[in-house]
Amino acid sequence: MRRSSYALRAESFTAPILVALGIQREYTMAGRPFSIPGIEQSLGNCRRLLEHARARRWIVAHVRHVQDGPLFSDRNEYAACVPGFEPLPGEPVFEKSRLSCLTSPGFSALMDAAANAGNDVYIMGYAGEMCCLATLVGLFDLGIQANYVIDASLSRPGPRMSAQATHAYLAEILVNYANILETFDVVSERALRAV
Repeated sequence: MRRSSYALRAESFTAPILVALGIQREYTMAGRPFSIPGIEQSLGNCRRLLEHARARRWIVAHVRHVQDGPLFSDRNEYAACVPGFEPLPGEPVFEKSRLSCLTSPGFSALMDAAANAGNDVYIMGYAGEMCCLATLVGLFDLGIQANYVIDASLSRPGPRMSAQATHAYLAEILVNYANILETFDVVSERALRAV
């Protein structure tokens, strides 16, 4: 990654930034430890947002979780993007091995540039209770109140809660750190100020 080119792009344009966080096969493959039951509806909303952002020439930033070991490893297909969510040429791709996207120096530089330029930041993806939460709280600490598209994201089930119940609980926490939106809010006429 040439991090400076992405930072310059965010400084030069005030286009919104859509962050596609962890849209990887590890979350969609039944039987895998990080598989999220009922993920299909949120993936459909991710697809709508991605099409919306690309049609309006937003900056689309992809963040992949990659680590050593059997989970999220580049040595198997599970760390790969979900089919249909592969980055297009020119779309930045960042990798991280910890929860927050801000641990990627390139992503952190993009967010610094976005804060300086006033870009709106929209986050969609997985896993809500881990990576999305850590990233959104980190952004808030940096003075960026991002937009979390709650129905284009989902959390993993907890020991006593379903994926949907965990995600609803997460929304109650994140309202303190981010604007909680639904896909319709972003792609509808109510979001024209952001296009």
